[in-house]
Amino acid sequence: MAHAKIQRLGRFAYLSTMSIWGLMAYAEIVKIWRKGELFGFVRDGQPYVSDFALYYQAAVLGKKCLEQAAQHINIYDAMVQHETMRSFMDVMPQAPMYLQYPPYFFTLQSPLGFLSIDGAFWLFTLASLLCAFATFHFCLAPYLKTRTQYWCAAILIFSSFPFWQTLRLGQSALFLMASFYFSLMIRPGIASGASAFYTLIKLQYLPTAGLTGLLRSKLPFAIGICAAGALLSIGACLTLGWHNVVAFPNALFNHELNAPAIGVSQEEMQNVRGQAILLTRMIMKDAAVYMKVVGAMTIGAFACMLAYTGWVWWRLRKIEMKDAQHPLVALAICITLIGALIASPHTHKQDYVLLALPAVICYWLHHNQILQTETARRLIARANRLCWWLPLLSWPFFVLMFLFQFMLVQPFFVYALALLVIVVACFECEYAEGPNHRD
Repeated sequence: MAHAKIQRLGRFAYLSTMSIWGLMAYAEIVKIWRKGELFGFVRDGQPYVSDFALYYQAAVLGKKCLEQAAQHINIYDAMVQHETMRSFMDVMPQAPMYLQYPPYFFTLQSPLGFLSIDGAFWLFTLASLLCAFATFHFCLAPYLKTRTQYWCAAILIFSSFPFWQTLRLGQSALFLMASFYFSLMIRPGIASGASAFYTLIKLQYLPTAGLTGLLRSKLPFAIGICAAGALLSIGACLTLGWHNVVAFPNALFNHELNAPAIGVSQEEMQNVRGQAILLTRMIMKDAAVYMKVVGAMTIGAFACMLAYTGWVWWRLRKIEMKDAQHPLVALAICITLIGALIASPHTHKQDYVLLALPAVICYWLHHNQILQTETARRLIARANRLCWWLPLLSWPFFVLMFLFQFMLVQPFFVYALALLVIVVACFECEYAEGPNHRD
């Protein structure tokens, strides 16, 4: 009895601490905005520019394409993007920053171009929060059976560093989260395919979302993703011009080739690529050589994770894969999302908002003792503990990033890798008992 009381007090203290910390962190965003440093600032002579400056740049370019269609503006020209940013930013990056997002992103952003950058940011933030709340309610809430569980999960997710970082930078990670989650959680078919297409905004997640959807619902999913792609491409052609739509693949290819020159912090990435860079550059002094090694490791890890994810879903073809609350399907969703994070070629700290659903699923499986085997139950208990402490640990992971990198560790990647190993072991144990069981 005393032990249970101590546990309840401990949970209350943890949740209270995260609530207060979260409120202070979000108040800091308002403080930074009032100081005029939200979109760009200079420290020790080094300029820093937020991601939202790039997004607002896309909005302005989209607006210009609408208003000046006869001029055939090239939205993927690096100098055009740079000069567009110069028109509304006082602080400019030392080298031109480059946005290689798909054309429809420029189209969807274009209404923000009619507002000031401040107004556009707060409207974008409001849309992000509404998207996050809708995602939480429709995708995560089904695993949370009581009001207490609902609000505890909400506090931990919204007070975590990745969620805060997403809003601080004005990033699109919450829209990516919604697209990925809905493609996995709603009834597989045309709607899930349409939802999955939006992951193209971060192309590295589209293969995982696409493969999973095709294995779950085949033709209906393909129809959905193709229909969404066709409609958004037509919209981009009408607003930006055909020349910008066909220029996207080349822009994406050039971006990857020239990533070090345009400000992509590869050594900051929280994935196989970022971890490989830390390790290989200590061994190999020739940058050209170790970058080739890193590239090969990144491609290999991505291919292996994609293959294993496909194998997981292929083995579940004989059960009702449309039921996201089947324990094996729930574990497969966890593997899909965690694997996509650690193995994709581009994963930054804010992308770890994608861990919200795996964390809630691990809690649901553990708290309700849903898994059949004792080994799987012990494993999911460990996974649940990792998920429980991540919102708190995410802040020192960020603050002490320099120390972790000195120790050759990418903390978010290592933490997610440990979680993935446990969840994979749990899935394999449970699957070995028979894919059709359900408590």
